Parts: sequence; C-alpha cells; structure tokens
Amino acid sequence: MPKAAAAAAPPTITTGDAEAALTQLEECIRTNYRKGAAGLAVVRDLASVVAVAEAGKPVAQDTDLVEVAFRAVLAGLVREALAGGQDLLDEKKFGLRALLDVALGLAQGGGGGGVGLRSVFFLLEDVFEFLGVEQIQAFWPEVEAREEALFALFKVARKSNLTMLKLCNSLLRKLSKSHNTAICGRIMMYLSR
Repeated sequence: MPKAAAAAAPPTITTGDAEAALTQLEECIRTNYRKGAAGLAVVRDLASVVAVAEAGKPVAQDTDLVEVAFRAVLAGLVREALAGGQDLLDEKKFGLRALLDVALGLAQGGGGGGVGLRSVFFLLEDVFEFLGVEQIQAFWPEVEAREEALFALFKVARKSNLTMLKLCNSLLRKLSKSHNTAICGRIMMYLSR
C-alpha cells in the first residue's frame, strides 16, 4: 500500500533546479518510454511538473527541459547503437518509434494542453540526422503514419512547421533524386500537404 501511494504522489521540483529536473526527466523517459500508455502517463506527470516549475523562466531561454530531455535520451540510444555496431531502427533493442510516440503523446496532451510541444519535431530532426539513406527510407513511413497528429501540432507549436520544412529539405539534399526517386517523391508530397 505505501508503494502505491508513493507512486501516485507527483514529484516536486523547485524552480531554478533545472539540472536536477532535467536529470530526473531524462531518467523517467528512458525507463518508461517503452511501456505504452502507462509509461506515457508517468512521463506526462513528471513533464507537467517540470513545465510548471520552469514556467517562470526568462522568455529569452527558448529551449524547454522536456525537449532537452528527449534529445538526451535519443543521443544515448545513438551512442549505444554506434558502440555496439547495431541498427538504430531495431525496435526491440532501441524503441525509437515508441520514443517518438511518447514525445507526440506529451505534445498532444489532454485537451490541447500538451507539454514539450516542439519536442517531437526536434526529435524527428535529430533522428533523421543520424540515419543513413536506407534507414531514412525505412523510417519515413513512421512520419507519414503520424501525419495527422503532426499537422495538428503545427497550429499550437511555435515554429514547428519551419522545423519540418528544414527537416524535409535536409532529407531531400541527403537523398539522391535519381536513385531514391520514390522516397524523394513521398517527402515532396508530404511538403505539398
């Protein structure tokens, strides 16, 4: 019984203790992102607490802690994949799609009040930065599958559409228009929508 009560109590984070909050949030994402809806709920609870604690930060500070935490978790996965010579897209080993879904779930939030609204876009940008041509072709359908949810976030996430435009242009430069015609066409169709 005491364990359940401790798990239900939201964590407390003091304003100004950004480094501790970031470490706590990274660990929470790392341990819960593969647990489906239950994991999303745990991450959402902590991310909401962090967002409230950081609400008084100066406007000039453009990066939120949720975004930084997701990028740090992804960087850890990339390091692990490179160190072991493994494929980053191995879902059983690294769970990249699950990480993307947690970021998207947080951004969508209940009733439009999501946290880390831009996190999913920067996460996508970082993911595609690390992928090779074959991996881009394998992972792009994940973006297309989440198209409706991503488009809905364009309305509320500041500059998210610019991030996606930059991502798509970067991918088109990376891919060969003569050898990767199909995926280039799909990216261009995505841009046109």
